[in-house]
Amino acid sequence: RDAYATQSYATVATALERHRFKRPGGLVDAGGHQLHIYCTGRGAPVVILEAAAGSMSPAWAWVQPDVARKTRVCSYDRAGLGWSEAGDGRYVASRVPEELRVLLDRANEIGPVVLVGHEAGALFARMYAARFPEDTAALVLIDDPTTVQTTMRTTFPSAWPWLARAGLLRLSGHLSSLAEGLPGESGGAMRAFLNRPDHLTRAAMELSQLDEVTG
Repeated sequence: RDAYATQSYATVATALERHRFKRPGGLVDAGGHQLHIYCTGRGAPVVILEAAAGSMSPAWAWVQPDVARKTRVCSYDRAGLGWSEAGDGRYVASRVPEELRVLLDRANEIGPVVLVGHEAGALFARMYAARFPEDTAALVLIDDPTTVQTTMRTTFPSAWPWLARAGLLRLSGHLSSLAEGLPGESGGAMRAFLNRPDHLTRAAMELSQLDEVTG
């Protein structure tokens, strides 16, 4: 009975959060599924923010407004994360650069772009630059796993999606702490998604295929 009550609490909380935390940007068809992209500011080159594994656009809530004072800047959610759809449900790391290229083209964000990647996001930024050099003006890599020791792979227990589904992860507040310090609605949205089974399942898929990205 207690387990059922906990799971029911998680279900109700998720429903309420979906109503409260509206996406700040728009949804763009990136090839059979929609990806969320949020762009602010004006100018060129356009700066594209690529979040860490399992993270999402609100993670850049402090960075994006500062960059927007100088030029155009976009954060987005990779497929299956945040407000973006997962498509066919399969995850293939090599698709990320292609989906980003389609997203930018259909969102009318003109390159070449400056890619800013954090941790696994730095790996995806490298992949994008290698495949689309003519569309890449520069790379800014933060905690790049190819040059800096990282604990990305070991800090994501495979049980987290299950714990989220059962409501136990939400009650513990373990992942919610990762949203501390983010301003306004960004922190709330981040906490909400970090306790959602669908988001965490996709995050686990990303981490499981890091070798494909680094290779």
